[in-house]
Amino acid sequence: MKTKKILASFIAIALSSITTYAADNFSLTEVKVTDKNTLNVIFNNTLLEDTSLFDFLLTPKSDDTKEVALTGITLSSPNSLSIKTVEDLMPNTEYNLTVVFVSDKDGKTIENGVDGMLNFTTPNTFSTVDNSGTLNEVMTPGNEVNMNNEVNKEPTTENNELNAATVTTETTTSTGNLTNSGVSVETASSNAEKLPQTGPKEIIVVILALTLGLGAMYIRRKA
Repeated sequence: MKTKKILASFIAIALSSITTYAADNFSLTEVKVTDKNTLNVIFNNTLLEDTSLFDFLLTPKSDDTKEVALTGITLSSPNSLSIKTVEDLMPNTEYNLTVVFVSDKDGKTIENGVDGMLNFTTPNTFSTVDNSGTLNEVMTPGNEVNMNNEVNKEPTTENNELNAATVTTETTTSTGNLTNSGVSVETASSNAEKLPQTGPKEIIVVILALTLGLGAMYIRRKA
């Protein structure tokens, strides 16, 4: 009976210690990605208002030797900080955030350790607002998709109209060759229609006319 009481007391003390530790333990609880250059870092205690001594280490999970430079740490709420990065965060990438130094309002601190390390993954796209107030998205490299999820395409033009063909015509005279370049098909056709007809019938008529003319001249000379 006495042993049971001792064991019960021991369990009660252990549970009380665990509860006290959980309540007093100052730790980093969550990291949210606000945009491509901003993180919202949340803690379980109210933070010290003076953030000038706060320091963090941000690295890609794939390469912990490549440190992402930070440009500012400000208090965004009683228990959260807004951290700005110099370079843009990469979409769909896992990062590790480590607390180098942070203090709560009661003087408890977090230094490099288990309670001050947290992994997080950036989203596939970052929503940002430019100076004109237009909402844009920063895409994962290689994906060119606009806000309506429409794939951007290079403009293409198709010309189905055929240009009028041009031909080169040559006119042969006794003095040589005369060449006229760039005469269109339509112009050549219209000029051809204006030329006199030179078919077999026309040749016979010309021969008869010449024969009659020569005959008339011969008769006049005899007379």
